[in-house]
Amino acid sequence: GAQALAGEALRGLVTPTGAVTGFDLVLSGGFRANGLRNGGLTSPSGDKLGTLAVWQATADFFYTGDPDDPGGLMLSGLSPDARHTLRLFASRATDEETRVTRFTVEGGEEAVSAEVTTTGPDIGEGGYDGNEGSLVVFTGLVPDAYGRLHLDVDRAAGAFAYLNLLELEVE
Repeated sequence: GAQALAGEALRGLVTPTGAVTGFDLVLSGGFRANGLRNGGLTSPSGDKLGTLAVWQATADFFYTGDPDDPGGLMLSGLSPDARHTLRLFASRATDEETRVTRFTVEGGEEAVSAEVTTTGPDIGEGGYDGNEGSLVVFTGLVPDAYGRLHLDVDRAAGAFAYLNLLELEVE
């Protein structure tokens, strides 16, 4: 339940091979972190998630649930002339209720939204109560004139919204 405050940043994100990209990830809304011991996906399947099946990422998550503490991220340092793909994965195993997370991305064009069921009784294989393979994928995203994409993470259903990992690709 540790608070991650708006303004905290990861600077100089790297590619899978370790090359520095010049992209930054900045928290623009409050999140809490609580995944590894509390329902994160610890055994992701490469058949379901492909290259995103990285247990250190899927096992942990940011979450939000308080309307006064909305979740948000900003990706900066992007080229306003390039298009980008954003892949998002969210999961938390609990049978308390069905929870759906809504992701909204805004940049230099109209905002786009999509939802994913993250949590609920038997939504996964073999009675697993968390998302094991459903991704939200946004393609053709154009940053604003300052090279930024803004991602909002909100509850669409249930008490909490989640974000375990994201992948940004320059198209």
